[in-house]
Amino acid sequence: VLDHNFAQKFGHNNMSDLKNAIELNLNLELEQEHRRSVESMVFDALIPKLNANIPNTLIEREAERILFDFSEQIKKQGLNIELYLKNIGKTKEEFTKEMWPQATKNIQIGFIMGQVIEKNKWDQNDKKIGGKVINYLINKLTS
Repeated sequence: VLDHNFAQKFGHNNMSDLKNAIELNLNLELEQEHRRSVESMVFDALIPKLNANIPNTLIEREAERILFDFSEQIKKQGLNIELYLKNIGKTKEEFTKEMWPQATKNIQIGFIMGQVIEKNKWDQNDKKIGGKVINYLINKLTS
């Protein structure tokens, strides 16, 4: 039954409050998804114009970082990376090698962002620097 008791199970006083909270969360998720889509389009437009030779050792390190992050995520779900890899029939080396395209893209994005930060003489330690760079790039590409 959808009543105030149900709403209270989710930390809200009544169904109206619960409905408003759900609506707010859905809107925030849509905004975040839209933002990620725009960011992806921005970098997809800029990466082909990037003229940088990325050493394989750097790509390998980034691919290993991706594997480590993934391993930590599944660990939080009570799984371990070795069992996961066994279930999908891959070795750590194969999985890491499959991460090379994403690792390369991550490095390219970092390089682009670093160039924007340097060009504008912004503080790279600013907690909001990522959003600032994205806004700058969006404005440049759409103006």
